[in-house]
Amino acid sequence: MIIFITGGQASGKSDFALDILYRNGGKQLFIATGRAEDESFRRQIRLHRDARPAEIPVIETGTDLADSLRRALSMGTDILLDSLDFWYFLAMQENQLNKRTTDLLAALDEVGDKNLIIVSSETGLGPVAADSTTRAFTRGLGRLNAKIAAKADSSWLVVAGRGIQLEGAVEGPDVRDRKGNS
Repeated sequence: MIIFITGGQASGKSDFALDILYRNGGKQLFIATGRAEDESFRRQIRLHRDARPAEIPVIETGTDLADSLRRALSMGTDILLDSLDFWYFLAMQENQLNKRTTDLLAALDEVGDKNLIIVSSETGLGPVAADSTTRAFTRGLGRLNAKIAAKADSSWLVVAGRGIQLEGAVEGPDVRDRKGNS
């Protein structure tokens, strides 16, 4: 089972995901994707680490998230991957997005009867970024989030610490301009 959790920065996504992980009761693992490159982020990682029980094993991944996920699936039944956006940023910096994304999506097909909780930032709710690199990140992560949500058994949007379950795929209105062009 794949549970996808998205939301804005500091929205409570990680706490929401941890609550789900603790309720499952199986052999728990945590996949950490963040790389502390400044003091502010080091502090954020420490806060997240302190919020987790020390007995939950942690796999720290680089850009080969698919390999880390497969390793975690062989070791545990309840896995929390936090957070997809940090991994996406690293893969983007290393010019490996296409391969790494394809590998990750294939690895998700191997989850089977395990419980995988994936956390990712929802980046598309703010204004359009002024620079092309940030726009590419926002648009690319948005497309990846949509692909993962489509594979997920349930998807959640977390706002102010509260989870809103997203419904499955539905047909939207036919989006055309007044002249009938798509």
